[in-house]
Order: sequence, then structure tokens, then C-alpha cells
Amino acid sequence: MEAVKAARDVKLADGSVVPLKTSYAVVNKMEMLYTGGKTQMTADGEVLFCPCSDTVKVVDVASGRVVRTIPGDTELVMSIALSKDDKVLAFASRSLMLRFVDTKSGDVQRAFKAHASPVVSMDFDSTSSLLATGSSDSTVKVWDVSKGFCTHNFRGSSGVVSLVMFGPRSRGLQLFSAADDYKIRCWDLTTSKSVAVLESHVSAISGVDFSQDGDTLYSAGRDRVVNVWDLKKHTLTKTIPIYETLESICTLAPSIPIADKKGRKEHIVTVGEKGVIRVWDPQTGECVHECAAGATARSLHQVFYSKSLERLVTTSIDQIIVFWKVLQNKLERAKQIVGFNDEIIDIRFVGEKGTHLAMATNSEEIRVIEVATFDTQMLLGHTETVLALDTTSDGRFLASASKDRELRLWARDDDTGAFTCIAIGRGHAEAIGAVALSVRKTSFALTGSKDTTIKLWDLEVLDGADLSSAPLSLSARYTRKAHDKDINSVAVSPNDKFLATGSQDRTAKIWRAQDGKELGVLKGHKRGVWCVQFSPVDQVLATSSGDATIRIWALSDYTCLKTFEGHGNSVLRVWFITRGMQLLSSGSDGLLKLWTIRTNENVATFDEHSDKVWALAVSRSEDMVASGGADSVLNLWRDNSKDIEDKALAAQEEQILLSQELANFLQAKNYRGALKLALRLQEPFRVLSLVETIIALPNSKETLIDLFKDISKEQIGQIMKYSREWNTNSRHSWAAQTVLSVLMVCHPPDDILAAPEMKETLEALIPYTERHFQRLNKLVQQSHFLDYLWLSTSLAAPARSGETASRAAAASSATTESHAAAPADGSTAQHTAWEDGEGSDHAMDTDGDAHPSSKEDSGRAAAAEQEEDEEVEDEEEEEEERG
Repeated sequence: MEAVKAARDVKLADGSVVPLKTSYAVVNKMEMLYTGGKTQMTADGEVLFCPCSDTVKVVDVASGRVVRTIPGDTELVMSIALSKDDKVLAFASRSLMLRFVDTKSGDVQRAFKAHASPVVSMDFDSTSSLLATGSSDSTVKVWDVSKGFCTHNFRGSSGVVSLVMFGPRSRGLQLFSAADDYKIRCWDLTTSKSVAVLESHVSAISGVDFSQDGDTLYSAGRDRVVNVWDLKKHTLTKTIPIYETLESICTLAPSIPIADKKGRKEHIVTVGEKGVIRVWDPQTGECVHECAAGATARSLHQVFYSKSLERLVTTSIDQIIVFWKVLQNKLERAKQIVGFNDEIIDIRFVGEKGTHLAMATNSEEIRVIEVATFDTQMLLGHTETVLALDTTSDGRFLASASKDRELRLWARDDDTGAFTCIAIGRGHAEAIGAVALSVRKTSFALTGSKDTTIKLWDLEVLDGADLSSAPLSLSARYTRKAHDKDINSVAVSPNDKFLATGSQDRTAKIWRAQDGKELGVLKGHKRGVWCVQFSPVDQVLATSSGDATIRIWALSDYTCLKTFEGHGNSVLRVWFITRGMQLLSSGSDGLLKLWTIRTNENVATFDEHSDKVWALAVSRSEDMVASGGADSVLNLWRDNSKDIEDKALAAQEEQILLSQELANFLQAKNYRGALKLALRLQEPFRVLSLVETIIALPNSKETLIDLFKDISKEQIGQIMKYSREWNTNSRHSWAAQTVLSVLMVCHPPDDILAAPEMKETLEALIPYTERHFQRLNKLVQQSHFLDYLWLSTSLAAPARSGETASRAAAASSATTESHAAAPADGSTAQHTAWEDGEGSDHAMDTDGDAHPSSKEDSGRAAAAEQEEDEEVEDEEEEEEERG
């Protein structure tokens, strides 16, 4: 277990042990959640439904996070509506399809084609049983939500029906609609007829709302007026000039004290093209309060009041959702959610504890985001796109550089968290693409520009200055022609004595901060240098380049010490972490990579972006990392190396305990417990060993049947997968086939087929099973040939023994005859005996050698026998080879 922990620990020269980081995990994500249109909020104010391109995002209001994405049909969502009981969400897309979705599960309950043209407006009635839709085909339809059929189809409007709304309960079953003919029509669902047509507007009607008693209708139009209608008489009672193209209107109940201390009057709220929230007294037509939407001071196109949150909610054309606290004669911003960030160019942690993130997107605004809630503050001042950011070590000051050729310095109020611009530096001839602040003390700022120059700005003028007044004008200590092409990155050393610059001219340079003297040029990259970073500990510099490499340079002689390769495209950002012993990089391939400098090892690769990762920032404690890029996604990563280590130790300890328990089961011959434990451990080899152990038993089949008859479908699928792996090896195929046979006996085919992923398992089992069958069939055929060969050999042996016996009998008969004809003389007899010996099969010449004729006959017989024996041996060897 200690080996797991020691693998990532590094002992420093001072004796301290620093654990290397091995992994980061995404703990929060800020993604695109709103692209425009009307939003819907639940009655409890906890969830917001936002149209987002071809989907609907379900957003948790408290955290600002997307908790669910409801997919569409790849076509743009045109309109959404939420039932009053918050159970059903209806949304229509450009594909003409209308969908009803369960808000809890996200499942589509019903989908059908509602109109001949896209639906642009929808509304549920108070009972959530009816849905009204208005379409660009000039019709209004009412649908039964539970059964999905059309109950009413109203015709008579001209042009696009841009607005539909059910009337209050006091008016009965009435539906109001507005179209391009600038008329408001009141439809009675009981009689299916038009009750009234309200005519007064001379331009498109953008919003309507009702008074609390239901007797008055307020309508806002792009003709810059609000009309007040008496619904009892269907007449116009008042016209309030607004002098602004209006997009939405809502009613504030008398209990909401916006302008009246006693809170007894009803007010209306209007928003429009000027980005101003105005509160009106409908009785007098007087504007009682006016509030500029601040950073969202662009066209506002929706406003509504949440009773449960007691907040006024506005949405703007730049996809920003703002929650306003309604106070006496005041609207105070309570929360702000950004629906779309566009391309994220640079990010930095701000605040002493890194509780906020400053983010430069493809706009002139700087967005300061609270990490915990995604509440967003907008910093306005730049007139063109902000390209670079940097913060001081304590997080109190923020520097920004922009295409407008300005350097701005922002100060953070510790009490409110608000940022204020305190200084501006002007002087560059072209866009400023890089900025860095001094590290030890806020004494200077360094900028690099597209005009190939660097400037060092004096910040000591801020000491003792009145920062609450207008921003101070900064002056440059010096300006240097630094490179031949655009400057992409600048950095300041930890001791504030050296500067580094990286450029598209493929070089990085080291400068003395005091006088701007060039000290060295770092050459070696084959493409432009995107980022430069000083090590916080060692006197080395890290550079990342478009040649997909990271290089470490020695500041003593400006030579390259190490090169890191692994990214598939340009490396855009690089950071030193873990006391300068590791690197964290991001690239155009959408990847983040963690490197260990000592071993040149790519420890981990993180893939959570779908496009270039332009921005990368590390908190002071290094436990949090932020990344953003061209995919408009901001990812917040947390160091989970310790968690992974603890899980590995726990898993290792559990593995040891379970292995010991498994050994105990096997020792006690408790095969059922051993099988369950082996399946729980998910170790196919242990299951195989158990099966082979049981097969070796005398009653193996009965034991296996008793073992497998009570297993679940999931365990059947698991054992079948293991058998599939065993079956690929002829050594283990017998065990696999035995298990398959037992399973077929113990369980019906339907239960086996119902196991998870059984189709794929069977498709892999069949080919190898057929191959094993063919091999066994061939062996059986060859075994029959061996039987034939053995039988042939057995029949040939008696024949050879009979021939030898006949030859012996003939020789014995000849010897007897010669003895009978021999004389009684002993010498003659002796000579005859030598003659008989000569005539016999074993006759010898006088010199002791065999007779030539006798040698030839015996040699032929021996050779014939030897040939027969060799043929038999050859056939046996051939059979053995075939086997």
C-alpha cells in the first residue's frame, strides 16, 4: 500500500516531501445555456427553462448550472411554455414539431406536427390541461394536453400570430392573441367565437398582461406606447407614451412597494430597446421609477416577476438573465446569469482566496464570475475586444489589455467585491495582446503589442492617490522594439528583475526589468511562441509554441534543457505547478496535459473541450484550475490526486481481504460462496480456476449444476462473458464448453437470452465453438485410423511366426535323414558331421566364415524383416505427428 503513495511523492533538498499531482477532475462547468427567446420559471423559482439553439436547458437558479438538457430534433427551438403546475414543458421547433416533455424525468410524452408553419408563441391555461399555440400560418389552436388532440382552431388573424395568452380565471375560458395586423383578439373557448377585437396599436404588439382583478388588459407595442383596455366593455381607456420600442410588459401587484410606501397601487413594468427598466403608474401614466440595466444596458426583450423569489427577472438580447430585488424606489441587482460567453480568450483567478474568475470573452466586457454560484459582474470600459488579463498575487488588482490599445487597471472592493477602473495606460500604436503585472509588489505593468513593442508602465503613482475619483493616466518608463512580429505573451520573474516575451517570430527573449536591456534570445521553436512562463523556484523559463512542443530554457546560458512533445497541435498556454516540478498545458487540440519535468512524462491528459483551449489559469493554492476556449465552455477543475490515491489504497486493501476470503472458501470447499465472491471481484481467472477445480472432482457435473442453478440473470451474463474469453484459448475451451453445457441444463433459453449483452456474447462464442468442434471431429477421425493400423499390425505378427516355424521343421527333417544314412566309422562320421554342418543353415567353411550362398539367403531375409519393421515404425511416427 505504501508503494501507491510513494509513487507520487518527491523529497526536496530541505527534507520536505511534496506529492506530485496525477489527476484533475471537472467539478463545475459554465456552458452555453441560453441563446434567446422567452424563458420559463417554475412557481418555486428554483428552476429556469431556457431555449438554447436546438435544445432546452434546465438551469438551477441558485448555482447557475445546467442540471439537464432536453434534446430537440436538430432544428432551432422557436417557443417554449411551462404548465402552471410545473409538470409539463411544451416546446416547438422550426421543424413544425410540438413536443410535450415531463419536467421531472425529461422524457418526451408526446410529439406531433401542430401547424403548417412554425409555432412562435404558446401558453398554458390555469388548469394546465389546455395549451394554446400561435403560428406563422395565421391560426390559433388549442390542444388537450393529456390526450394530444386539437380542441379549437381559430382563424381570422392576418400574418404571424406572435402572442397568445389565456385570460384570468375571472374572465372564464378566454384566450387573447395578437398578430401582425396589430390587433388583439379575444376568443371564447366555450362558444368557439371571437368575442372582441381590440384595435389601437399601429405596430406589432410585443407583450400583454392583466391587472390583479382581471378587468384590465395592458398591451405594449413597438409603436412605443402602452394601451390600457377595459375588458368589461372591450374599450381603450388610456394610452401611455413610452418613447421607446417595447418588447415586454408585466404587472406588479399592489403588495410590492416599488414607489408607494404603503404599497397600495398596482404598477406595470416595461422593457425595450434602450435596456432600461421603467415602472409606471397605469392610473396617471407617470413613470415612477427608472433603472438602467447596467452591464446589460442593451435591448431587453423579456420581463416577469417571480412571487416565490420576490425578484423581477429580465433577459437581454446578449443572453444575460438578471434577477432584481425590488426595494423602495430602487431596483437592486441580486444575481446575474450569463447564457452565452462566446469565445473565451483569457481567464484569471481574482480575490485573495480565488473565489472569483475574471474572464475575457470575444467582447469589450470583462466578466467577473463567482465560482460557487456563477453570479456574474460586468466590467465596462474598453471599447473593443479584451485580449489579455493578469492579476496581482493577492488578487486585489486586475489588469486588462484590449484591441482599443488601452491598458486598464481595476481595483477590487473587499467589502462588496465590485471592481472599479483606477488607471488607464495609452500609447501603443496597435492592439495590446499581452499583459503582466509585477509579482512582489504592484510597482509596474508590462504590455506587449501587435506593433512589436513592449512597454513598462509605472504603477507606483497609485500609492497615496485618490482611487475613488476618475481613473489615473499611466505613463511608460520605457518602450522597446522587442520582436519582428506580433507579441503573444509577456511574463515577469518572481523577483521582478527579469522580463520574458514570446512572439510570432518563433523566438522568446529575456529582458532586464530595470532598464529594458535585452539579455538573451531563445531560439529553437519552429513556429510562433504562444506563451512564456517563469518557474516559481528555478531559474528556468517555459515556452509553448505552434510547433506543438513545450521547451524548458536555462536562464544562465539560454539553452534548451528539455522538450515536451505530446500535443497534436499548437500549445497555447503553459503553467508551472507543484513548486515548479510539473507543467500544465493546453492546446489547439482541445486537450489539457499534465507533465512531470524530471521524467519528461505526460502524467495525464484531460479531454473536456471540443475546440481550442485559449485560456488556462491556476489558483494560488493550485487546487483549482480554470480552462476556457473557443467552444464557449468554462471548466473548473479540482486536484483529485489524493482522492484517487485513497481509492486505490482502499481498493487494494479490499482486494487483499476478499482474496483471503476466497481462499478460505476454497479451502473449506464452499464452492457456492467462492463463485459469488469471484464474480463480485470480477476476476475471470479466479472463476476459471474454480471451474477447473470442480471439473477435476468425480461428481463434477452434479456440483456445477447445483452451483449454477440459482444464479441471477446478471450473473449468467457475467459467466457467459467469461466463457467467451476462455473459449478463445484451446487450453481453456473444455472449461468454457462445460460451463455452457451446464448453463443450458440449469436455465431455460429465454432466461439466458435475457441476460445483459447476450447477443454480442453469443456472436463471439459461436465461431470459436465451431472451430473447437472441427478440431475434435478431426481428432476422432484420426483415432479411427490408429485403430486400423493397430489391427493391421496385430494380424501381420502371427503370419511371420508361422513361416519361421515351417523353416525350422524342414531343417530338422533333413538332419534326421542324414544321420540315418551315415556309416559307423567315427572319422567318417565326424567328417560327415562337418559335411552335415556345411549343408545346414548354420554351416561354416573350414576357415570359420559363413558359406557365400548361405550368407546371401540369410541377409535377404533379415533385410526384408527390417524393411517391414521400419515401415511400421514410420507409420506409427506419422500417426503420432498427425495426432
